[in-house]
Amino acid sequence: MRCRMFKICLCFSLFSFSLKGQGNEASKYQFSRDEFKRHYKRTEYPRFTGLIQEVDATTIRFDDKVLTIRIDDINKQIFLKGIFYPNVFKGEETIVAKTDKELATMSENEQIFHNGLRNDSLTIGAFDALEDLNPDYKTKRYRFWLFGKGIMNPTECYFELYNKDATPEYEDKEFINGAVLTFFRRGTLII
Repeated sequence: MRCRMFKICLCFSLFSFSLKGQGNEASKYQFSRDEFKRHYKRTEYPRFTGLIQEVDATTIRFDDKVLTIRIDDINKQIFLKGIFYPNVFKGEETIVAKTDKELATMSENEQIFHNGLRNDSLTIGAFDALEDLNPDYKTKRYRFWLFGKGIMNPTECYFELYNKDATPEYEDKEFINGAVLTFFRRGTLII
């Protein structure tokens, strides 16, 4: 029954997504442009100073937090170099899963709320460079979908990297090496 409901919800979400036009190139930039325009405030974030371990091709451990990402090797460097890391979007404190025994004492709503707060295991998907929104060659803007454990719908997030030494000839890998995170925003919930 749950599987069937999940499939119905997924089909409805995908259908709604295509009706709104969010899947095409023009709207990709329109929603993102609006987020940067309305909420942009430059803030330099420090690089992650803890232990970063690449567990496998799609999994990176940042101390006690695990991030699953599905992106190309060049953009993966944004995470492996500690430029962007889970503490930026979920805070310093780690909220881990409760044991089965603890979960059994909680109501379904409490379990959902608990999963929404968890930040020990997150997934990033639909990672996208927003080239048309880059204000200059020293700045690169991106968006991605953030999935939390036990939460069906992802949140669309936006961020910006800045490299003060970049030139127009810099390749992405070279740009990322000297970049700092200068903006992050949790946007809308994807339905």
